Amino acid sequence: MRENLFHGKRKDNGEWVEGYYCAFNGVSHRIYTGYAETDCGEFYPDYYEVIPETVGQYAVATDKNSTKIFEGDICKVTMFTCEGEDKHYLCEVCFDCGSFVFRERSGFDILPVDIYDFETDVEVIGNIYDNPELIGGETNERRRNLEQM
Repeated sequence: MRENLFHGKRKDNGEWVEGYYCAFNGVSHRIYTGYAETDCGEFYPDYYEVIPETVGQYAVATDKNSTKIFEGDICKVTMFTCEGEDKHYLCEVCFDCGSFVFRERSGFDILPVDIYDFETDVEVIGNIYDNPELIGGETNERRRNLEQM
């Protein structure tokens, strides 16, 4: 099941916001967070311009700390083996073939997000935009240095 809740990084200050995503002709990308009231008592939609590449949809699941899981999040996933040993994977949350999946760095899909035991097995530890180095991507500092060359 997909829910229409999204998050993305604001263009003006880089903070993350949650709400409902809307793109206007590929030019303006906004997340609406609710309504704000004016001094006159009128209400208007409250929104923030976001960086479109950072927008991710809510996977309708939370981790062991009750943190919402979104597309692009990096999660520590624990799998219990028959031998009684725990195996830990760092996975990106992706939407593929109609469902959210935990995808390991090698491209291997561990399991669909919606059948995992989130009470003990999953923890959000970052996301691919702020912490790409967690899954072997370039760090933000290295990316900035490459852009300046």
